[in-house]
Amino acid sequence: MVEVRFFRDQDNFIEGFLFRGHTESAPHGEDVICAGVSATAQAVLLGLLEVVEADVDFQKEEGFLECRVREGTGERGVQVLLNTLYLAMQRMAHDYPRYLKVQE
Repeated sequence: MVEVRFFRDQDNFIEGFLFRGHTESAPHGEDVICAGVSATAQAVLLGLLEVVEADVDFQKEEGFLECRVREGTGERGVQVLLNTLYLAMQRMAHDYPRYLKVQE
């Protein structure tokens, strides 16, 4: 199961996220649920780094991705990306509750 956690600042803006685990819904290389979760999270990280040029710390390893925005969590572009990720993961967790859990 993939566990996803979102972190919020004192103003209730999303300031980061953590992804841990694998869905194990299919054999390695054929797991489209895990691939979808991973691709969505990495696309948002790329958007934070390259599109809105947010000041972020991140760590990425096999089955693990954590990202924290250091400054500017309330900026529109940052929140558009992070809230889109949040909504996407909520929808996927609803559709695949055996494989994905989202918490704040």
